[in-house]
Amino acid sequence: MCVEDGSKALRTAVQAYWPNAEIQRCLVHKERNLRGYLRHWGKLARLMKRMRQVEGAEAGREALADLDRFLETKNAAALESLREAGESLITLHKLNV
Repeated sequence: MCVEDGSKALRTAVQAYWPNAEIQRCLVHKERNLRGYLRHWGKLARLMKRMRQVEGAEAGREALADLDRFLETKNAAALESLREAGESLITLHKLNV
């Protein structure tokens, strides 16, 4: 298992050396990135906190979907950034860690 910050070079290296590695995107880095697109951070902070706290794959997907719906109405670039990370934001939930 690897936690990474979104660096494509790091992801490529991890996949080259450990092709079966599960990759979790760093939620702190993603939240900071998303904040750069938004004026008001309160709702984003609550949604990210929820994503960190839920347990299990289904709850993780629901939290990710809620964040997606929120960003859909706020900022297209933020939404694209979230979707680029996709389910790698909930790898720990999928592994029940």
